[in-house]
Amino acid sequence: MIAVKEDQVIRSFTCQNCRGPQVESAEIEETCPKCGGVMQGKLWDIEEIVQFSPRLKCQKNGCKGFMSIGSLQSQEPMLLSYAINREYLERAIGKANVAVLFVRDEDVCGIDTPISFVFSEHPQIDFFLFHNYLIEHTDFYGRPDKTSISPTAQVHPSAFVAEMNVVIDCEAVIGPNVTVLEHTIIGPGTVIAPGVVLGVQGARLIKRPDGSRFKALHGGEVRIGKNVFIGANAVVVRSVWRRPTTIGDGVFVGNLVNIGHNCQVSDGAMILPAAILCGRAEIGVGATVAPGAMVSNGVRVGDQAFVSLGAVVTQDVPSGQQVSGNFAIEHARLVEHIKELSAK
Repeated sequence: MIAVKEDQVIRSFTCQNCRGPQVESAEIEETCPKCGGVMQGKLWDIEEIVQFSPRLKCQKNGCKGFMSIGSLQSQEPMLLSYAINREYLERAIGKANVAVLFVRDEDVCGIDTPISFVFSEHPQIDFFLFHNYLIEHTDFYGRPDKTSISPTAQVHPSAFVAEMNVVIDCEAVIGPNVTVLEHTIIGPGTVIAPGVVLGVQGARLIKRPDGSRFKALHGGEVRIGKNVFIGANAVVVRSVWRRPTTIGDGVFVGNLVNIGHNCQVSDGAMILPAAILCGRAEIGVGATVAPGAMVSNGVRVGDQAFVSLGAVVTQDVPSGQQVSGNFAIEHARLVEHIKELSAK
């Protein structure tokens, strides 16, 4: 993270020319590290929310607007988020990057904070309705750009590649019946096996008070590094927020793997057949997730760690450790436990 002085405003910059990497900076303008173009950030005034829905009321405190949007787990700067109750609000106040919150009026009594408020009877519902509005009716997540396919890439005639917002770099191979949806970037030398689906939206459903549900749209991207292999019929879900679902360089992804929204798979990792990475899971450098294993939401598997066959991982795995079982524990402890049971 950038060291922030009290008088600094950290902006998020995205290049609309090449859709290059996002940059966070205290400068007014930045240069795209990929194409050299000028990148500009934008502060969105909270009055944008009132224009979206006049029934919502705003209270401007020290923060006058927002530059990013996401859940309270997000580390993005000048964040717009939501707090469903007083406990969530107090948690948000402890985070330096939160700028604006959808909240209930009764939860802010006695609260002194620079965070600005948007008052709602149902903060989560109105937050996601506004998020959907940003995706569908504004350029918050960038402007459309024509798909770019390198002349040296190989795309099978039966593959579907969206006409907008896709980049396929040099020497990439797109196999038969692959689907590459918008907001997907595929690095050089990467091989996508038959039947893979990239950039699909996940099933994030928000429940209304009457029991009906609506879908939270996904506004981010899928970014795949260089020399990656993605096996047959794997699925990689587009991120909900700006931070893309990322697969690093040299990663091996087996057949039938599902990689959820906003997952971060680091360089050299191996995600073996039929494994499932739930939303926001992080896989460290050189780590292995064995066949049929599942890594739960927001869990981090450390560098060079090993998740055994069929394990269900619900808490962080330290670097270099092997875990096994359902729910997964350190492999050596599980073996000892099984020996004890067998001896009885």
